[in-house]
Amino acid sequence: MARSIVAQVEPAILEWARRTSGYSIEEAARKVDAEPEKITAWESGTQTLSMAQLRQLADIYDRPLAAFYLASPPKEPKALRDFRHMAKGVQQPPSPKLIAEMRQARYRRAVALDVYDQLNDKPPRFTLRADMNEDPVTVAARIRDVTRLDNIQNRRGGDARSVLASLRVSVEQLGLLVFQMSDVEVEEARGFSLTESSLPVIVLNAKDAVTARLFTLMHELAHLMLHDGGICDLGDNDVEVYCNAVAGNALVPADRLRQAVATSVHRGGTTWNDDELEDLAHRFAVSPEAIIRRLLDAGLTTQKAYQSKRDEYLKHYADTAKKKSRGAPSQPVLVLSRAGLSFARLVLEGYHQDRLTLSDVSDYLSVNLKHLPEIERQVTKRVLSLRTGV
Repeated sequence: MARSIVAQVEPAILEWARRTSGYSIEEAARKVDAEPEKITAWESGTQTLSMAQLRQLADIYDRPLAAFYLASPPKEPKALRDFRHMAKGVQQPPSPKLIAEMRQARYRRAVALDVYDQLNDKPPRFTLRADMNEDPVTVAARIRDVTRLDNIQNRRGGDARSVLASLRVSVEQLGLLVFQMSDVEVEEARGFSLTESSLPVIVLNAKDAVTARLFTLMHELAHLMLHDGGICDLGDNDVEVYCNAVAGNALVPADRLRQAVATSVHRGGTTWNDDELEDLAHRFAVSPEAIIRRLLDAGLTTQKAYQSKRDEYLKHYADTAKKKSRGAPSQPVLVLSRAGLSFARLVLEGYHQDRLTLSDVSDYLSVNLKHLPEIERQVTKRVLSLRTGV
């Protein structure tokens, strides 16, 4: 019987790979169908593992096989401190899936910087800043101005999906990248951001409602303007409240809300029914939850009425999340949804200027090369749409 090949790896690397992928010893043992003592023995160096077992761990930890042959564990990036999530309470450590999405966001940012360098070009600088001493209304007005949000909402009407697509591109043009993740549950994270001096990153959860993603985009943009990105620290309520206020005012300015209320079917008073809230929400391409919050901020409803409606919406979101999706989009649409227009354009430009290979493009966009012609067509179509304003 042939002997298995022993994997010559440092035990400390095995421990680092597991821990930084978000797995406990018990969870890793279940994944490889082994006793926890086996994982402990590998990580302590009292037992060796085979190449087949190492490949299995590499797959589980979502690490390239080469990473296990480092001489010592690399320095990990500073842990993210801020992400938007749905449920209140004690924040749990990030799941392996969320950790993988954080790593993917950092990887894509590094790829973008490298492509800019190969093209002998400098990445755009994100210079938009805010200070918590500023009135959130003032900061929100600045965001509406630089992103042309008035024009986007007027042009796209109540189509939240179109508003998100256009606003995402406008935000990227400020000198940052906007990605979407699809494997993380909304209850754990609605989004997060990476604050960097060059090419900061916002990541939205594609599983979330489109209107909720719009709010997350504005919320995380406010974090980056404060130079305070990461995963939401529940103890840092002042920053969270501030960013929520900026996002709410950016998407639904008080003056425009009052104008909309004046022309709505609302009969007056502080009580709002579902149809009235849906009507206002459609006008701004936001969620009814965002509208009832803005009505409270404007003194047009009560705290009791707001809380009652918000509890209804949270239950609705939880029930909706349990239902199956209507079906996956095409691969090219999915690629652009996750990577964003700016990143996809940059990678394609690198390829057309002979700085990247087809293999690079496949790796960076996480796509089978047979879909590349359609991805290029979609990118061209979206760029043309931006130029013509259609």
